[in-house]
Amino acid sequence: DLGGELREVAVIFVDIIGSTRLAADRPPAEVVRLLNDFFAVVVEVIGAHGGWINKFEGDAALAIFGAPLALDGAPGRALAASRELARRLR
Repeated sequence: DLGGELREVAVIFVDIIGSTRLAADRPPAEVVRLLNDFFAVVVEVIGAHGGWINKFEGDAALAIFGAPLALDGAPGRALAASRELARRLR
């Protein structure tokens, strides 16, 4: 028996659309600055809503709410974070 528990969690995957073309059309220093700015907003917003970044990969981030530590209202918090990210990253 592996044990475990049943709980409500939420996951957000954030990715920059068109990043390959963006990187091809701009100088490397500008691409790095844009990625750093993007990830700074992602980390700030996810943390403010109680989530944590599980991993960064390329131009994407995977955020988790409610695991491994329980978090009341994890799905609602993830939705609020998603809405804020959509607003701030336009």
